[in-house]
Amino acid sequence: MFHRGDAALIVFDQRLPIDLTSLRDIPAFGTATLQSLPTATVIRVVLDPGMALASARVTDTWRITASQHEPTLRPIQATVASDRMLLSAQLPGSVVTLTDPDTGSILLVGTQRREGQGVPAQRRSPEFSLLPTWQGVAVEANAETVALRPTQQGFVLAGNLILSPLVDIADQLVGAVGLTKQFEFASQPTDILLQRMHREVTEDAMTPPLARGPRRQALARTMMSLGLGAEAGATLRMAAADDPHEAVAADNAALTAIAALLAHRPREAEGLTDPRGGSGNLEARR
Repeated sequence: MFHRGDAALIVFDQRLPIDLTSLRDIPAFGTATLQSLPTATVIRVVLDPGMALASARVTDTWRITASQHEPTLRPIQATVASDRMLLSAQLPGSVVTLTDPDTGSILLVGTQRREGQGVPAQRRSPEFSLLPTWQGVAVEANAETVALRPTQQGFVLAGNLILSPLVDIADQLVGAVGLTKQFEFASQPTDILLQRMHREVTEDAMTPPLARGPRRQALARTMMSLGLGAEAGATLRMAAADDPHEAVAADNAALTAIAALLAHRPREAEGLTDPRGGSGNLEARR
């Protein structure tokens, strides 16, 4: 189970006769659609912002619930060995290859027979993106050589990969799930984010000067999702210069600090310690 845009994908490594009719009157799952593959079943559910899914195994049945709180995960640990990545997971199932229904990209999905293990944070390389999951492993393949295989210890991601050593922050990331999320950053394909940024620039230009603060904050978040930290910082400083409310706003200070970190300017990130932003409980989630 994992998030893609505004939807969640639930992948089973078997072709199952699932009837979604009874879900139509359940708000969280009323949008569910079913895709049957030769050796797999995929359920797509559009989620409200801030919603997450959790799974539980009851005998031979999976119980899936929707909640406004992220589930507590036991992280799937990743280690790098030469040109491959090892993903330690209990009771690994099969690997399902499918096409993302929204973007058309190829997804390699490693299923599990046991609940509670997921990937806490995204990792990118030129050849692939290891996606955050609520359950199992999901890889977006950017090269034809990428392969995901199950092993007795979990999964192996291989295929002439260019990998840098991993920093062991899984425990910290899992612990951060319970913190207050001050900001959400879009996790979408680059072309969609660029279209969104251009639209927001146009909307900003058409908005009266003293009403541009919220639009510029939204534009800055989109820029940060694209990795444009310096540009986002400039946008936020311009908002503070043009609007006295933005100049003293805690959100503007915190976003400016995050943009500074993204632009490799840690000395300009003092806004993260602003007590108005809940210092020590601030999480910018992407």
